[in-house]
Amino acid sequence: MAYLKGLDLPYNSMLSNASNYGGTRALSSIKYIVVHYTANNGDTDTGNGSYFGRTAVGAGAHMFVDEDSCTQSVPFTRIAYHCETRGMEFKCDCRNANSIGVEMCSDKVNGQYVITRQTMLNTVKVVKYLMQQYNIPADRVIRHYDVCGKLCPEPWVRVPQEWQEFKRLIAEPEKKEDVEVVETIKITVNGKEIKADAIIKDGRTFLNLRSLENAGFKVGYDNVTKMRSLDNEKKCISLILQDKRSADYIREGNVNAVNIDGYNYMPVRDVCAIMGSTDIDYDKTREEIIVKG
Repeated sequence: MAYLKGLDLPYNSMLSNASNYGGTRALSSIKYIVVHYTANNGDTDTGNGSYFGRTAVGAGAHMFVDEDSCTQSVPFTRIAYHCETRGMEFKCDCRNANSIGVEMCSDKVNGQYVITRQTMLNTVKVVKYLMQQYNIPADRVIRHYDVCGKLCPEPWVRVPQEWQEFKRLIAEPEKKEDVEVVETIKITVNGKEIKADAIIKDGRTFLNLRSLENAGFKVGYDNVTKMRSLDNEKKCISLILQDKRSADYIREGNVNAVNIDGYNYMPVRDVCAIMGSTDIDYDKTREEIIVKG
């Protein structure tokens, strides 16, 4: 069991049998998240992961969620067979090819299927994580029922108030403490150790560019006025690096940036690529990023 950065829930990966999903797709093609239920009594995410891994059924989902963890069964770069129900009329343009399928484990109480509140809350975590990763708005998080009329997830079709509660929760903004925090790190560039302000975002280290001046570089960039401050919004800007030791040594390129309190932070690997450095390592003992020329 592992954790994904940005997902506050234990995560498992158990690849489905190849008969249960289709071909490759671009991640940019993902436009919807479709919520399902398993229609089982007391099943688990890992149990479903194991079942679909060993059994060819011609159907499946990308993710399974239960009361304590989630399991990925199909890579997001592959098309899962989850929402195009044969013989039913489509109600929107959502299809297997442009959506992610999320299955909730279920229970039976007094003869009726239910989604426990904890499973629902964990599904909120998974769906919000996917919304952020693939830029999917809350109005494109839908039920299998909304795709073609199939009664799935049945408890949320039978009791629409539960679906409305789920939709309310996924639309809530992130808490303030989830905003990026600037921290000081150590980085070695061509053998010279410097301290730099940085943030960790989406599993990547974003470096304050002015810190590179301490390593012997003159830092200049344009399009800064097009970046709004205080919004943490990624923008693609032009970056120019000039070695102070040689006026002729200039490298430039376009990189993504995040603006925090008026300062631009850029991914270390992107900056190093422009510098011509691809040999990047991290010293866990010294907690230091090492960039070699």
